[in-house]
Amino acid sequence: MKNSTMVISLLMTCMVTGCATAVPVVDFYDTDSDTLRRFQNIVVLGDTSADAKSLGEVEGMYCKKTHGQASVDDPLAKAQAIDQVKLKAAAKGANYVTALQCIVNNSGDVANNCYSTVVCTAAALRITD
Repeated sequence: MKNSTMVISLLMTCMVTGCATAVPVVDFYDTDSDTLRRFQNIVVLGDTSADAKSLGEVEGMYCKKTHGQASVDDPLAKAQAIDQVKLKAAAKGANYVTALQCIVNNSGDVANNCYSTVVCTAAALRITD
């Protein structure tokens, strides 16, 4: 009886929320022009020898939702996750990111409703010349 109650609760939750995905993806079309301009100029650094102000960590994700999308092993998938990192860094006022790391997960991501994901993280920095 407890199992059926749990299943019904889960189904009701999905019906209410629409099984919505929680993928933290920023839509380029909903981004203001100043942020897009900063995004285009963001540089990925290997080290941070310059005086830099840390603006915190940013995360970007590529989510493969259907079999027709690019595989997470495709360089395009990683590039899209990195673009998300750069866009989120630009929204914070950064002009550089460093310590960029990407992790590929081929085993599925139920929380985000993805067959597979590429998740990249980096430190957002503001460096003045």
